Amino acid sequence: MRAKSDTVPDALRPGSALFLSLALGLVLAVVLLCFPGILSRWEWACFDQALRWRLVLDNAPAVDGRITYVNITDADTTALGSVAEEYAALARLVEEASAMGAAAIVFDVVFRRAKQTEARPLYEAIQRSARVVLAEALLEKDSADEWRQRARSFAFGPRLTPAGLANAEPDADGVFRHYAYVQRGPAGAEPSLALATYLQVANPGRVRYSAAGVDWEELGPDFKTMLTRRLPAKPQLLNLRSGWMRSGKTAFMHSSLGQIHAEFQEWKKRKATSQPGAPPREGQILLVGYVGSGLGDTSPTPFGPVEPRVQLHAAALNDLLQNRPLHELPPWSSAVAVLSVWLFGSVSSYCARKSGLAVLAFLGVALWALVGVVALFRFAAVLPFAAPAGAWVLGGTLELARRHTREWHERIKLRTTLEFYFSPGVIEHIVAKPGALEPQSAELTVLISDLRNFTSLTERSQERPEVLYGLLNRTFSIQTQAVHARRGNLEHFLGDQFTAYWGAPESEPLAADLALAAALEIVPILEALRPELSPEFRQLFGFGFGLHCGRALVGNVGGRERLDYMVLGDVVNTAARVESLTKLYGVPLLLTGELKARLTQPLLARMIDRVIVKGKSTGLELWQPADGLAGAHLAEMWQRYTESWALYEQGRFGEAAASFDELFSATADLASRALAIRCRELALKPPPDWQGTFKMAAK
Repeated sequence: MRAKSDTVPDALRPGSALFLSLALGLVLAVVLLCFPGILSRWEWACFDQALRWRLVLDNAPAVDGRITYVNITDADTTALGSVAEEYAALARLVEEASAMGAAAIVFDVVFRRAKQTEARPLYEAIQRSARVVLAEALLEKDSADEWRQRARSFAFGPRLTPAGLANAEPDADGVFRHYAYVQRGPAGAEPSLALATYLQVANPGRVRYSAAGVDWEELGPDFKTMLTRRLPAKPQLLNLRSGWMRSGKTAFMHSSLGQIHAEFQEWKKRKATSQPGAPPREGQILLVGYVGSGLGDTSPTPFGPVEPRVQLHAAALNDLLQNRPLHELPPWSSAVAVLSVWLFGSVSSYCARKSGLAVLAFLGVALWALVGVVALFRFAAVLPFAAPAGAWVLGGTLELARRHTREWHERIKLRTTLEFYFSPGVIEHIVAKPGALEPQSAELTVLISDLRNFTSLTERSQERPEVLYGLLNRTFSIQTQAVHARRGNLEHFLGDQFTAYWGAPESEPLAADLALAAALEIVPILEALRPELSPEFRQLFGFGFGLHCGRALVGNVGGRERLDYMVLGDVVNTAARVESLTKLYGVPLLLTGELKARLTQPLLARMIDRVIVKGKSTGLELWQPADGLAGAHLAEMWQRYTESWALYEQGRFGEAAASFDELFSATADLASRALAIRCRELALKPPPDWQGTFKMAAK
């Protein structure tokens, strides 16, 4: 985060981000107004999760304790054996529950399976009770939104009332969350099963149905004032508390036919002893439903994919009894909520880093989630979440894209200019961290190459300078491409000398491997140029490569008029000395022992010599890699060289000279010839403190 000031870059100016966020908010608001249901699936998914959180945190309000499920399961239907026995058991339930003071016995089932003789005992029990509420269903809706057929219980006799419609419709995603208290039937507006049950229990005044909904008067909580209750025709969002077969304050009680019968028998015994007490089911509302496999209707709810649909009637009835529904905001509230994204635009200018934008967007989403949870938990209000949260995420993404695009354009312009002056590695550093090329000490790997006989080539090109420059440009191009392909940096062209390095301005753990790989690629390509040269150039053409590593200083050198990013230090001088020694040993490439020790992959190479170059006090091991060298007897030749070297290292110069001469005669190995000459010189005047390291007297 950073404060705004006059030095804030254009990409961070508050105006741009604020304008973008305002435009985004307006566009999203218009889209949501034109297509209000476009995010409904996401909104409901968030709502379902909030209900589950509310349940887990035990923050859901307690349900009305009067509501109890009476479950008819597979075991019940199997034990009863026949439809006649099943209906007889239900008739007994009605009589016993009524006797025990139940306020209502609600059947979430339409009785149409039994014959008239089998169903009449239940029919008559319901008539006698006057506390039963039956479920009915409307079937076969036509194109005019009219119902053609009603499914009701006991078609053989007059219609029993009270009765309510058990029809329920899922939301667009197939999950049941809403409940229509008033439904349109063939005779006009009719109550749902939950509303019919409530009206049976509350015993209100005259109930008035209309196209807008239903209203009635009932006695208030003070038992003095008459209150008017109204329900709209539009389906209402249920204040679902928990899933099926839950326990605790948020779940309804469960019972069974056997439990009801056992309670009745126990109560009869108490009555017989003149100690009946209060009826055990006094004031209770029993919701009777089939919940066995294949017996009852099941539907997905926010608490599970397969839940008995009787839960919907229970939750709707509970909302009426407690007068505590969920308050669902109108669809246009989502359009208003997305306008909050302008806050993101206002604050994003304080976020100098892109990570700050991500944190800001996350905080915005988290804030909306917190507000929504508090509104649901404390005030039973359902606020839109997916729309504003999506707006904040989209706002953060667009602002990131805007800044990235602007920075990308700026970097492209800068890179285009810098490519004429710097290597890609240095350019990357400059573009990523402008003004950060301060002098530094770094661990570098340096590659230096040189063309042989360059002075003679220059003299022979006086009449045709383009030939020499063409050769130089071609060799430099080959070397530059190989170095850049391996993340190396070009230090400078100086005459015929080429210098590259790895390890600055950014460290490079694989510097030694990359430098060696570049050199091994360049050597055969340059050698392939020889046949293409004119005879006079071909005779003089040659090259050498030296590789070394060590600490060096890197940084800008120059003034306001011109700057060079240069490498300064002994590592460069040593690499140059190593390169010059390739002429002595007649090899195209030498690397030092320090560099070889830093290779991460094994290298097949021979140690040619151990020397102290001019200007140095410590010895260097010089190694020649085998890559690119041909010959069936290479391993044997190198073994013989090692044996000759051992004689030389022990100070047995005469024997070593003879051994090196023999090896040169057999293989034309120029390094063996150079060591043979040196051994003869040392044999004439042996060093007094010989340790196997030769001190060079010249460069």
